[in-house]
Amino acid sequence: MKNYELNNWIESVKSAFPKFNPTSDLQLSGWKEALGDATLDEAKSAVVKYIAENSSRYEPQPKDIAEILKVIKSQRVPAYQSPGQIVEDLPERRFHEDLALGRCRHNLYCYRDAAVMIKSGEVTDFDEGLKLSCRRRTAARGEQPRDFEFPSDDDLQRSGLKGVKAKSCDAKRILDSFVRKWTLRNE
Repeated sequence: MKNYELNNWIESVKSAFPKFNPTSDLQLSGWKEALGDATLDEAKSAVVKYIAENSSRYEPQPKDIAEILKVIKSQRVPAYQSPGQIVEDLPERRFHEDLALGRCRHNLYCYRDAAVMIKSGEVTDFDEGLKLSCRRRTAARGEQPRDFEFPSDDDLQRSGLKGVKAKSCDAKRILDSFVRKWTLRNE
């Protein structure tokens, strides 16, 4: 949710709960985290649902709204899908969404492997399927099994490496140290 939408959402919540006033940076960060990628309409619907199901007396907490939003988001109808039409979750679509969000850590073939694992019932969570696929592929190449093939844009941003240019001769050394760091962290 964009900042101007967050302000609009806060004003709409204030109309239902006059004492609702998250002003500190920490409170606003908590609400941004809870609202995530929800649209303004979804966030407003979550408040209406909170009032209807939980309380019209007590202000909602980020956790309450985040739980309601999970349900609302699961019912989203993609733009290319008409209501009532069932469309298979294509690995390519998920791959491109992860790329756009900056959280892609696998090549497309891992996404395809994960989709096969879910269809076969081997795993139930797509992210677990990605990790398992990557572990198998890295082990098959004679490498130490790891949960991801490369760091995502978010990983690079957090470590301060996003946009940093390196000499090609240093690239392998940097990548190896990064993989060791993340492999140890994820174990």
